[in-house]
Amino acid sequence: MNLKSLLVSRRFIAATMVVVLLFFLTTGLFAQSNKTSSLSGHIIGKESREPEVGCVVVLVELNMWSMTDASGAYLIEKIPTGGTYTIKTSSLGLESFEKKITFSEPKAYTQDITLAHMSFEMDEVVVVAEEKKGLGSSSTISQVAMEHLQPASLKDIMQLLPGQVSINPDLSSKAQISIRDIETDANSSLGTTIIVDGAPVSNNADMQVVNTTNSTVDGGGVDVRQITTNNIESVEVIRGIASVQYGDLTSGAVIVKTKAGATPWDAKISLNPNMKKAYVGKGFRLNNNSGALNFNVDYTSSIDSKIKPYEGFERISAQLGYSKTLMKETIPLTFNVISKYFQTIDSEKSDPDFISQNEEYRSSDRGLNVGVHGKWNLKKWWITNLDYSLDGSMNFQELYAHEVVSLGYIQPISNARNDTVMVGEYAPSEYFSDLTVDGRPFNFFAKMAATKVIRRGEVLNNILYGFDYRSSGNNGKGRMYDELRPPRLSGGGDATRPRAYDDIPNLNQFSLFLSDNLTLPLGKTNLFVEAGLRFNNYQPTGLFKGEIETSMEPRINLKYEFLNKKNNQFFDKLSFFGGYGIHSKSPTSVYLYPDVAYYDLNSFNYFSVNPDERLLLVTTRVIDTTNPDLKPVTNDKYEMGLEGSVGKFNFRLNAYYEDQHNGLSFDNQPAFLEFGRWTLDDPNITFPVGAPPVVDLISPTEVDTFIASCSRPANSQGLIKKGVEYVINVGEVKALKTNLNIVGAYLFTRAVDEAETLSLPTGSGGTQLPWVGVYPAGGGTERIRFNTNLTAITHIPRLRLIFSTTLQVIWKNSSRYFLGGGQPWGYTNAKGDYYLVSAPIALIDKAGVRREVSREEILTPAYDYYLTKSSSSLLFDAEEQPIHYQLNMKLTSEIGDAAKFSFFANNFTMHNPRYTSKRNSNVFVLNSPLFFGLELTFLF
Repeated sequence: MNLKSLLVSRRFIAATMVVVLLFFLTTGLFAQSNKTSSLSGHIIGKESREPEVGCVVVLVELNMWSMTDASGAYLIEKIPTGGTYTIKTSSLGLESFEKKITFSEPKAYTQDITLAHMSFEMDEVVVVAEEKKGLGSSSTISQVAMEHLQPASLKDIMQLLPGQVSINPDLSSKAQISIRDIETDANSSLGTTIIVDGAPVSNNADMQVVNTTNSTVDGGGVDVRQITTNNIESVEVIRGIASVQYGDLTSGAVIVKTKAGATPWDAKISLNPNMKKAYVGKGFRLNNNSGALNFNVDYTSSIDSKIKPYEGFERISAQLGYSKTLMKETIPLTFNVISKYFQTIDSEKSDPDFISQNEEYRSSDRGLNVGVHGKWNLKKWWITNLDYSLDGSMNFQELYAHEVVSLGYIQPISNARNDTVMVGEYAPSEYFSDLTVDGRPFNFFAKMAATKVIRRGEVLNNILYGFDYRSSGNNGKGRMYDELRPPRLSGGGDATRPRAYDDIPNLNQFSLFLSDNLTLPLGKTNLFVEAGLRFNNYQPTGLFKGEIETSMEPRINLKYEFLNKKNNQFFDKLSFFGGYGIHSKSPTSVYLYPDVAYYDLNSFNYFSVNPDERLLLVTTRVIDTTNPDLKPVTNDKYEMGLEGSVGKFNFRLNAYYEDQHNGLSFDNQPAFLEFGRWTLDDPNITFPVGAPPVVDLISPTEVDTFIASCSRPANSQGLIKKGVEYVINVGEVKALKTNLNIVGAYLFTRAVDEAETLSLPTGSGGTQLPWVGVYPAGGGTERIRFNTNLTAITHIPRLRLIFSTTLQVIWKNSSRYFLGGGQPWGYTNAKGDYYLVSAPIALIDKAGVRREVSREEILTPAYDYYLTKSSSSLLFDAEEQPIHYQLNMKLTSEIGDAAKFSFFANNFTMHNPRYTSKRNSNVFVLNSPLFFGLELTFLF
């Protein structure tokens, strides 16, 4: 065991012991008080003076809740006496109410509440992301903030988070989310879970081709273009250490809550230079207290650019939901059924100016999802609440590509599926290929999470325990095409065959979780600790045994509030916080069940002038590319920081470190394939007139070895993320009637290839060289970005208007490439030219024997083809952009109670400075181009 593994294992054992000890100590020492109280009241609308039905009332610390009935009444019983708890309300379209109530003696308490409907006439409207109160690092984005931003997809919403920069809405390519990244990393986006209405959106069984030229598939995260943002009520983004109830993730979680319940008619039209969107939605409250129906329909059309209107993206989505609360008076149970449908079309045709090519690319994805979720307030001695979720989805994916395949020469082709020698065909030098990829990925998810609140005095234990189960598979027909006119061919012998996806095994995962959220007063200070364990079983064969592996994930968050109103006169609150946690993501079907590799090798070629006399013999070799040792991606996360508030001024400073290992990739692996050759001068071959040659397939003229390079799944990628995030809300500058919000971060990422790289260069004329080069592990990329976004928000309630201006300053943005093994090395060729090179540290011959080579030997002309040369001495220096800024503005205005208008302009000063790369002298334009859009909303 190396030092790194030893340190990780010790941290794991220590964290696990802390979690277990904390759970048993706290639950064993404190018993539930027998003295209880109750809280009741009515909630009415401020404007209408009518009862507000379906408004949720929560005692936050106790996780006890109720929902108002037809008369606006609510009741919470069995409240432990002797504590102070926060009462909080939530209802779509209403302002929230928050107040602390002390239950000093066992009796019935009353709290009537009057709530105003959300509007810009209110004194306080938030249009930026808010740091969520509690443990860990997470941000919440409200519906009002999203309307102010006008996002095209969930990816656009991420620019509100610390350290992110503004982007123009774009649907021209896949939109994948990764958290705390400077550029989207495939493993980070794969490890960012998207949870919509309690259930994860998964692409674990997505096998769709994304590049028809090499049949690769996308092993990254969910394409969030399929999720409309118009019907979202709120979004929470967990950047730090997640609760143990969230699994199959490494980077974090994006938790989406869609609209439910009774809402007015809501119709929107959004326009910008490349996009058009239309949306309509409505929520109805049914008669006789029968619940509520909510529906919405959304249509989006986008083109890549004005100069390429023949390339575009379309999406239509619809949602129908039903919600009802049962047994309101005793043990209320919320019951929500939501069905969703979406269809996306991503199309591309040849430029009409070159229509003779007649090429076409079309990709569509239709999805159907049905989910049931809710909460049951059981109020038992062993359980306070039970959260449940049951969700199933099915996608219908189809890709069609009609393209010209130009080889430039006649190439042999075969359709063999096993190791054999057979008569092949000559592929034309140019032909049309028709590829259809049919995918039918499905996902099933079930989760039960129970909470139990135990209290003695001011000490609270909020215990969470439960399980979840997820299953993913693909019933599609897979890749379909004419085997003798495949979508690609390669002179290197690597080939392709159709593949059915429904032959691929399903992916299953079973998880158990347990945590305790402790609130412990220490004199006039407070300690908050959330500690938990998550057990994962990947491809389970039993409760605690799996085909891949099982894992334990301890996670701990803590906060010590050492200053508050009780012990000082300046800070309302000042707290230190920190945490540690292990998170993991299972490999997807793409990595667990890759296709076999085919190699079609030319064994004999007699291309006679007379077609009847031609003969082509092709040897096919088939290689299994699966990796039985593949492991889940794992991320160790650390956090620490300081947060505080003084009146309206509040701040949060957070330092983090993340070590992601076992990252997934496809690495080249050599295979040494023996095959027979027959030469034209072989005396055992006869050449009859008017017929193909007669060849003895048992006795080749010679036996050769072909070195194949095939892609194989591997855990070879490492990623370090570290940085400092800061969020400062200055509060209102009264002279300007403006609130100031400062958000930013220093981000550092280091992506490393942790495995040696094997490569076989080609020699003169494309000939195959005799050795495979082994290049050192440890190469990769480092990126650094330091930015500040200063947003001035002017809110004029009398005019029902919000205007915000954001000054985005990027103080530092740099990147550099590096090689492993102490490289690059200096090299002078036979002509006297000097280069920086990447060189092999070992060579593997055709017999599979590895030989280590010294620097002195490899840096000689005999191995010139194995050296990757760079003539620039600056290639491996840091490329650093100059400091640059950008100004963005947004305006949202209510037009009475019936309409709302929003407008945004990114980089409205058109500040696009240029800088010249010192690596290659290319000129780059900084900042995004001027971009604007508007949205008109009608409410009736």
